Amino acid sequence: MRSLRKSAGLAVDRPKNQRSRGDDSIIPARRHSDQELKEIRRASEIAPPVGELIPKRAHPATLVILYGLSFILLSASVLGSITTQMPSVDLPFDWLVQLNQSDHFPIILFGLLCASGVGLLLSAGWLALCRPLSRHHAGIMTIIAVLVLVFGTLYSFPELHAA
Repeated sequence: MRSLRKSAGLAVDRPKNQRSRGDDSIIPARRHSDQELKEIRRASEIAPPVGELIPKRAHPATLVILYGLSFILLSASVLGSITTQMPSVDLPFDWLVQLNQSDHFPIILFGLLCASGVGLLLSAGWLALCRPLSRHHAGIMTIIAVLVLVFGTLYSFPELHAA
């Protein structure tokens, strides 16, 4: 009678060979002496805790603070550059009108832009060195900082457009 089972026509596997005591077994071949046990215990006390061996990631609140501070400065400089293109009568605050009419306002905006870029670069450096599991955030911050600094410099200094 023919069997319909797939395994009926296969050769039976041979049983696995028994391992000898000398082959990397879990049970040691001999007992440890008291001196060896003391050394093993001392080594385990000296070793750092497991929590220190695992690379750390940045806390979400830390990331919000690092991103947030730089983006507040960045948004202030962007809003300032928008106000330079608006007529002075349309600005909502008197202090903003006075600041917009001063000669140093473009330099202040460029300073805010540079401060946000440097803040992002410093945050990225700290994340890359101290929090290895959050290096992708460091990369994102670095890319944003470089783009902000390059395009902000080109916007603030029109004489560089031909460079």
